[in-house]
Amino acid sequence: MLLLLTFQAQLHTLTQSSKMASFVVFLSLFTLFSFFSLNQLQSPAPSTSPPPPPPPQSLLNAAETLSNSGYNAMSLTLNLLLDQPHSISFPSSLTIFTPPDSAFAAAGQPSLSLLLLHFSPLSLSLQSLSSLPFSSPIPTLSRTHASIFITTSSENPTKVSINNVEISGSPVYDDGSVVVFAVDNFFEPNFTLPAPQSVINLNPECVEFS
Repeated sequence: MLLLLTFQAQLHTLTQSSKMASFVVFLSLFTLFSFFSLNQLQSPAPSTSPPPPPPPQSLLNAAETLSNSGYNAMSLTLNLLLDQPHSISFPSSLTIFTPPDSAFAAAGQPSLSLLLLHFSPLSLSLQSLSSLPFSSPIPTLSRTHASIFITTSSENPTKVSINNVEISGSPVYDDGSVVVFAVDNFFEPNFTLPAPQSVINLNPECVEFS
């Protein structure tokens, strides 16, 4: 009940500042809230379990920075996930790739699996991402799609991309253990790397024999 009241209060605040933002956040988080509520109803609560520890301050700071930077949908998504410690456990090191609010609106109601595809249990700097070769896998928290892949073009190595979605420059948030990058859109969950192309010499006269 407290989570629902907090969620409604945050939506009200967003509505005062931007009707579009509240609409986007409601669509993106409605499915998640319904999922967790149903899961809690179906699973009996342990009577002797100690209360879960509070969320790490770094993740709370990341959620606040996301909101202050205009990424309201991912900010509320992270807050909602942090309120469900029995369902989602975050590692101490984490990289979050956040699509813009407009991507949440276009996606309608992103599934939990799709959202967790944008959380990696590694603390990745822009330099480390830039140094990874093409097709390098990056682990995620998604259970159905374990990895995403570096697709940075060798022709333009300064534009880092994952699953053919570009990262928008420097991190939105970085405290050394939790890093947040903005990305242009959601990662495609069924993304497949292109097959390597064999080089065919179309001018046999240029072939030299020793």
